[in-house]
Amino acid sequence: ALEAIKAGYEKVILRLKVNGIKSDPFASAQGVKQGCPLSPTLYGIFGEAFADLVDALDAHIPGYMSVEACPVVDGLRIPLLLYADDLTLFARSRSRMERLLEVLSRWCETFGMHVNVKKTEMLEVAPSPEIRRRMRKLPPLQMVSHEDGCATYKQIEVVDRARYLGIHYGTNTSFVSCTKELLNVGQRA
Repeated sequence: ALEAIKAGYEKVILRLKVNGIKSDPFASAQGVKQGCPLSPTLYGIFGEAFADLVDALDAHIPGYMSVEACPVVDGLRIPLLLYADDLTLFARSRSRMERLLEVLSRWCETFGMHVNVKKTEMLEVAPSPEIRRRMRKLPPLQMVSHEDGCATYKQIEVVDRARYLGIHYGTNTSFVSCTKELLNVGQRA
């Protein structure tokens, strides 16, 4: 089965059509075929590999199910949200977020993927404005960026409001406002 999947993705030739004009054929170097029924399954396999790496990171923590590492809801650990090309990581400490970013970098390197650091944001949720001010004084977190084929470290922007799957959330965002926004998005779809 693996050989059949490989054969379906080797030597894929593409052409772009812009304003009715077709480009010359060129070989696809990476990615999954858009519209292919196998693509979501392949992406799920890669996503599961990342979740396994996060689990391995947490496995050595005493009280594995503890809220020290990541949020736990009804006994279910929620270390990350992953849907299509959107990823949200949860960490209860800065050191954990640093470790998660290292795991993400390793995963990307293993599978030939890249994180668009320009579109990467960090939302710091703190119990008080004073703690939030102290957190902002810490050196910024950085991540490997692969712009122009060159690996460099880029600073991750800290924001007060973020967006995941079209829903805005932040330090001053209520659950009700998120629910209303989700309802509006759903009605437009």
